[in-house]
Amino acid sequence: MSQKKDVFDEIFSNIGKKLKRLAIIILIVGISASLIFGIVIFRNAIETQNSHLPIMGDALSEIYIGCGFGIIIAGTLLSVISSFKLYGFGAIVEKYLDEK
Repeated sequence: MSQKKDVFDEIFSNIGKKLKRLAIIILIVGISASLIFGIVIFRNAIETQNSHLPIMGDALSEIYIGCGFGIIIAGTLLSVISSFKLYGFGAIVEKYLDEK
């Protein structure tokens, strides 16, 4: 029974710092994923523009470019906002445990 308690104490020790690290990891992964997906969409726009579709190729290309910019901007903003909340919560927990 004491081993089980020791394991849980180790897992949940310094939980505030662990939450803050998790927020930074989520921020980096979210921004990276947004950039990668945006670049993939831009690549599709170039391929669509280079295709031999008469008018439809240009229209689809413009839609893809708009979607690519939207994914990059919205994904980055959502990653930042979500990491702010988790980082702030980690800071609150860390401060509370330091005062306790």
